Amino acid sequence: MFWRGGSDPGRDVLAELPSHLTWDGLHREVQRRHGKPIHIKPAPAGLGHDVTGLWLEKAERSWIFHAAGESELLRRHVILHEYGHILLMHGGCGSFARGLLMSLGEVLSLLKAVACIFAAVAVAVRLPRVLKRRRVDFVWVGTVLAALAFAANGVMVPERTVDAWLGGENMFHLVRNLLALSAVWCLRAALVQSLKRRDWSRSRTMREAAIGSALLLGLMAAFFSIDRGPTSGAFIPDHLAQGGTLVYTLLIMAMGTWNAADVARVAFRELTLRQPGHDPLLWPALLGLGVGGSLLVLGCTLEAGYAVLGYAGTWDAVAVALRASFGPVFLPGAVLVCLAVAWLGLYAQGRRLKIGLRMDILRIAPVWAQLGADRWSPGGRPPGWRSALSADPQTVLYSAVIAVEDALRAENRTATEAFQPPVLLAALLIALPWGANPSAASLWWGISAALIVCGIPLAVVLMLVRRGILTDHHVSVKEHRRPVMAGVLVLVLSYLAAAILLQGPIEIVALLVATFLAGLVIAVVSPWWKISGHGMMMGGTIVALTTSWGVVGLLFVPVGLAVCWSRIRLQDHTGPQHLRLDRDMRRNHVGDANRERSAQILADKINLLLDTLRTEAGQPYDFTTIQQGLKDRGVAISRTKWHYLKTADIRVRPDEKLLRALGEVFGVDPRYLVQEDGPLPQQVEQELHTVRALRRAEVRNFAARALGQIDPEGLQAILDVIEKDQHEP
Repeated sequence: MFWRGGSDPGRDVLAELPSHLTWDGLHREVQRRHGKPIHIKPAPAGLGHDVTGLWLEKAERSWIFHAAGESELLRRHVILHEYGHILLMHGGCGSFARGLLMSLGEVLSLLKAVACIFAAVAVAVRLPRVLKRRRVDFVWVGTVLAALAFAANGVMVPERTVDAWLGGENMFHLVRNLLALSAVWCLRAALVQSLKRRDWSRSRTMREAAIGSALLLGLMAAFFSIDRGPTSGAFIPDHLAQGGTLVYTLLIMAMGTWNAADVARVAFRELTLRQPGHDPLLWPALLGLGVGGSLLVLGCTLEAGYAVLGYAGTWDAVAVALRASFGPVFLPGAVLVCLAVAWLGLYAQGRRLKIGLRMDILRIAPVWAQLGADRWSPGGRPPGWRSALSADPQTVLYSAVIAVEDALRAENRTATEAFQPPVLLAALLIALPWGANPSAASLWWGISAALIVCGIPLAVVLMLVRRGILTDHHVSVKEHRRPVMAGVLVLVLSYLAAAILLQGPIEIVALLVATFLAGLVIAVVSPWWKISGHGMMMGGTIVALTTSWGVVGLLFVPVGLAVCWSRIRLQDHTGPQHLRLDRDMRRNHVGDANRERSAQILADKINLLLDTLRTEAGQPYDFTTIQQGLKDRGVAISRTKWHYLKTADIRVRPDEKLLRALGEVFGVDPRYLVQEDGPLPQQVEQELHTVRALRRAEVRNFAARALGQIDPEGLQAILDVIEKDQHEP
């Protein structure tokens, strides 16, 4: 309402003024509308140097005071400002405008004080981390400089007081700009490094430091070349007639433009690339940095243009417009950048506190309660507010996801286990011949076929599962199906030949022919497409029962559908609902673009250890040995989880405790598995490759545990000699 009330009379007054007015003509017109004489005077010496303009009114006349020693451009700008107060006074807006200006100044002082306190607290909180890392931390250095720059404000220590301590010749203006520009440079470096997700090279740091130091030295030289007066609240406008002030201003604006443009460029680049590793929560910060940095660049450009025109003394109207536009452009840009930086700080703190994992724990709580998953997590903590506040939410969430998955599997396990292909085929091999010809011979043929074709393969698969070679007796991993089906097909073909030669029951021959063809299809297609063995068995059973028993066989159709649906719910085949939940959980609680790369690196290391090292008994490490070794160290692992680790499956996220225990089981430095890269992992890998080469060369007397005393160059030399000897005739 106040703005509307103030703007309408202002537009009316401006519309009534003649279109062409000289400076003296404007003065006379304002006096006429004011109804009394207006005297323009320099401000008295005792008024204070922070007052650039003042309007006083008495019954018979008014006075406009402007700061002494200021440039003609600033003097006219101040007078025009006071003319505006006089003209708008009749609209009832003069007192509000003065109060608004005073309140804005107080708000800015308060904001400076709050920023100083915030920066000081951030410095104290981050100090232990800086001391621990023992290297330059741009964020910490920039925050220290920002705290010093904001320390002088109207709430804590007045700027005039600080300048008086420094000699009272506007030295604080230089010190504040040096601190502010250095702080902006450090924070800009930290922001760019964070957004680009890589450290600066030492050469770039030295190059930019050299350029920045040269500009700051030039800034200081330009400042000391200015013929400065006493402390002034408008230092640059008061001394703009001097060439040193122009250079001083342009250098400040150039450095501000450089830093703001770089931040905006990187922010817009990261925003438009939309890389898969970008968290959507980063987009508001990137947008704020891009738009805010662009506004800062525009504001610095406007101020530089004002300085050039003000020094030249030309185009006064344009110069006044540029100066008036600086605040409305620069301040919103600064606010946007500050808000974006604050958002990034909150985002980083949220990641540090693992807020995403804690929210996922709350999201999975209703699913847990609905499924009764507490039965599958003995001793575990059910998801909820209490577990979301635990010190290790990653472990809680992982246990909850595993328990939910086990509960989902348990709901549908009965149908899957009762009607699994070996069991159902064995039942058909016994039931169909007996139903066609109830005799001892038919029973003998059925039982023998069931034992050889179904019993032997199932026993072998169970043994391979216990050794950790297969993940489960359903052979869920499609890459494992071809060798398993090859063995099954050999047994089926052998018994089929015997049944044909010995004239066995036709039902057994037909079943074995169908089984052979189905197994052949599974063996051929499985490496590329995971065919459901349960589904094929259900379809074949329905056809066999309908052929043998007629319409009665169709009663098995609901059973077949239930079994197929159970396979979908168990996630062993297509299950949109469960797959969607799993995908969302992975995206939200992992949120890391390098997840697949990290999983592959860990899988390569584990497989290298399995291929290279042997137990104390000289045997390869199998799942049972590893599981027992981890159990002795207080860590549990399932076959499924072990398979996921070896195959770089991102559905499992191993914690550091597991990796360290695994390193102890293999007898290598645990840091080899914990660290993705570095001197230690590289040396251990080179040692392991050397051990494998020595084993290939049948060098027996070589202790793998002593390899840590040999440097990588020596290991590589040994490896080169062995490889050379192996290739020589």
